[in-house]
Amino acid sequence: MTRPPPVEALLFDLDGTLVDSMHLHFRAYWQELDARGIALDRERFDAAVGGRYSETIPALVDRELSAAEVEGIHDGKMRRFVDNLATEAIPVLPTAALLGANDLRVGLVTSGSWETVRVVLDRLDWLDVFDAVVTADDVTRGKPDPEPYELALARLGVDASHSVAFEDSDPGVEAARGAGIPTIDVRAVR
Repeated sequence: MTRPPPVEALLFDLDGTLVDSMHLHFRAYWQELDARGIALDRERFDAAVGGRYSETIPALVDRELSAAEVEGIHDGKMRRFVDNLATEAIPVLPTAALLGANDLRVGLVTSGSWETVRVVLDRLDWLDVFDAVVTADDVTRGKPDPEPYELALARLGVDASHSVAFEDSDPGVEAARGAGIPTIDVRAVR
């Protein structure tokens, strides 16, 4: 029997994998779109998230938008998300117990923008937990494309076969597997 390669790095998605924050993102999008006269329900939100905001926002409103409209909605959503965090706890999921529990390198690979991610990491005192962080701002193609995971592997200096990814969405699982990383879909173990 051949042994699998030793694991040198763990790579994690953030929202829905390490923290239970999707309800906070939904509320911020709902507030911003409602202020613009656009209805949003949780079913549409759940179907649209997992990729970059430039792809998510048109799917949320179910129509084409100009780049300026997408940026305006994103900026408004960001302000509302940060404002909501002032009064909301960010529940940490069991997967977070793996952070710092060993001597492995740790990467964060998220479709969130650095601005949002920084707020969450700062709030949880996790800014120094990760050896590499890849956000939507760092790549030209987001999940489900493997580019975010490939960049994380490069920043960590680790081969895909020596890593394990933890994801909670179809686009995330597809991205990690597309980069050749053995992947655990945390939805299957909840």
